[in-house]
Amino acid sequence: MNNGFGNVEKPEKSADASDVPDGIMNDVQVMPDGILNDIPAMPGERKDEFLVFNSRDELVRLEVNKIVYFEADGNYTNVITVNKLKAQVRMNLSELTRTLMLELGHKSSIFMRIGKSCIVNVNYIYKINVLRQYLILSDYCHFAYQLKLSKEALRAAKEMMLEKYRKSKQS
Repeated sequence: MNNGFGNVEKPEKSADASDVPDGIMNDVQVMPDGILNDIPAMPGERKDEFLVFNSRDELVRLEVNKIVYFEADGNYTNVITVNKLKAQVRMNLSELTRTLMLELGHKSSIFMRIGKSCIVNVNYIYKINVLRQYLILSDYCHFAYQLKLSKEALRAAKEMMLEKYRKSKQS
């Protein structure tokens, strides 16, 4: 199968819009081709969830929890990680959103689409400033990324974060 980035195995999982976890767009549809995430851990490392993007010339292996955000770049998406590495994959954000849902299932709820230009890992959201139109993503120690986004997108992200916070306090 070919997803526009290279040959990949077809995932055996299927989903529909009713299976979409919190934080993922509501217009998600089943994507017939996906990415691999079942590569075993390297010797000496713990078994974490990985996304693997494979093309004819390149393989990119990303630990899910270390992805800070995805940034749109036309038909491509830039992936930015905690160690400030940047990888580019041949998949737009809509395709990537569907793929995250299919490959990660409920764990994809750690990602939130904000506007048309990015998907962020909510675990790294440090500050949302609607008035000045920026979002800061940080691990409070090694990095801080500032993203310029629309007021509408930031307002919606702020509300989603507050709702998640309220739900977590009730549990």
